[in-house]
Amino acid sequence: MNHPGQVPDRAPAAELPRGLIIELLTPLDRRGGVDLEAAGRLLDHVAPFAEGLLLFGPEVGLGPDLGIRARVELLSFLAPRTALPLLVFITARDRKTTEGCLEAIGSAADPARLILVDAPLLVRSNRDLIHWTGFLSDCHPAPVILYNHPRLMDRLAARTKRRNIRTAVLKKLIREVPGPAGLIFQGDFKRLLNYHRAVRERSAFRIYDAAELRFLDRPSAYGVVSAGANLLPAAWSRVVRAALRQEQPGSLAELLACGRGLRALALRTRGRARELILAGLTGLGLVQGGPGPQGPEPDQVLSFLEGLDLRKWGLLPRGLGPAQGGSGGIG
Repeated sequence: MNHPGQVPDRAPAAELPRGLIIELLTPLDRRGGVDLEAAGRLLDHVAPFAEGLLLFGPEVGLGPDLGIRARVELLSFLAPRTALPLLVFITARDRKTTEGCLEAIGSAADPARLILVDAPLLVRSNRDLIHWTGFLSDCHPAPVILYNHPRLMDRLAARTKRRNIRTAVLKKLIREVPGPAGLIFQGDFKRLLNYHRAVRERSAFRIYDAAELRFLDRPSAYGVVSAGANLLPAAWSRVVRAALRQEQPGSLAELLACGRGLRALALRTRGRARELILAGLTGLGLVQGGPGPQGPEPDQVLSFLEGLDLRKWGLLPRGLGPAQGGSGGIG
């Protein structure tokens, strides 16, 4: 029920997914261009297990560092190849490029298929947030999901900028702007609870957890945005679907063991997700590794995955070879 003076929920153009949203790794070739063949292989690898895909995300998708042309090229290639909801990260390192990304993606895919994702504080202030989000809703038919990502701010933003969306601003935004449909959250648990209280008047508003470890401990109601699912999509799907009661979990002991394996992967990749996941996907033959300095040897990552003891449930990546001498280590 909407309260007096509150903006009513607006039916989104694309239905928001519930469950496992995989932040697809953006593969590059040796010259630094987008590797479309690898992107196709990776899509085939994860799509059967995902409820949605986040493209160009800030963990493994290159996020604000990926140019407009590369985003358009990759979106144009992937959109016809999957029916999954596509969450498209539009944030760049400056306002002009962010607005350019917003304009360009409209020509790359049917807007009715897309969901916009923006980490607005990177190039805007809390004071500008309501105006900017209203602009996004007015100029593009796709629903808008905000991304609260303090670690991204630590890496790229000036020290004077706030790292988190203020709770009072989020509450005011929900009351005044009909467009925002959800939030992807990184940050501390207390702030997450405050955000839930701030948006409770908007019944259709969804908050997704982008902290894999926290989701494994306290599953959120709408799902998780996972980078690790590039490597272990079946295992992540099994845990998420059981946590959200989308399917019967079967053996509780097996489910808990699966969760322990995913926790081990999340701990290893925390803070260096792209480097380690890229090495694993290279070892699986799905991507080439890309330009520049490389991370650990791919066989180290494959050995580590073998050590998670998930094979007996068919939850390791397809194509993973036999164990290579123990559980190994990746840092």
